[in-house]
Amino acid sequence: MGTVDIKDTTKEELSRMMVGRDVQLQVEKKPANPGAVVLDVQNVTMHNDQRKKDSVKDVTFQVHAGEIVCLAGIEGNGQTEFVYGLTGLEKLTRPCEVQLYSDSKYLTDAFNQHWIDGWLKKGWKRGKNEPVKNTDLWKRLLKAKEPHQVTFIWVKGHDGHPENERCDTLATTAADGTDLIVDEGV
Repeated sequence: MGTVDIKDTTKEELSRMMVGRDVQLQVEKKPANPGAVVLDVQNVTMHNDQRKKDSVKDVTFQVHAGEIVCLAGIEGNGQTEFVYGLTGLEKLTRPCEVQLYSDSKYLTDAFNQHWIDGWLKKGWKRGKNEPVKNTDLWKRLLKAKEPHQVTFIWVKGHDGHPENERCDTLATTAADGTDLIVDEGV
């Protein structure tokens, strides 16, 4: 973990630092076919009380019919994946059949490989009696999932999947905005 000066760092270097490996930055994207604009979000600012600064500042975007969108800061330990699925499920107002697409194998396998069942039986412990990380988020996700029939579907990130590409477009649009906060590390 460290700090870099964004002026002296390329997008490729930043992505390698964030992901831990080389990332293909130029992806041939199929044109999205979103529904009508149902929400026009203007100048969203999210304050991080622990760091005493804004983690997102003045982000503007549109949400189209059929999309569920959330903003989340990068906190590590896989928290972002939980927040994506959790926020969408918590917004549903009636029981639904949901196909939750994620490029996180950890999230999808927790349900599809029944890891979560084992964690619950062991009191939120993993294989070597280690605690499961982010149990607060797992519990919220289970509660939000409870009234719905949820199918967790893994998709390879940046591989042409329309919904995954749309999420990427929303995220990169926000990241390309102005007045972004520089992450100074911990």
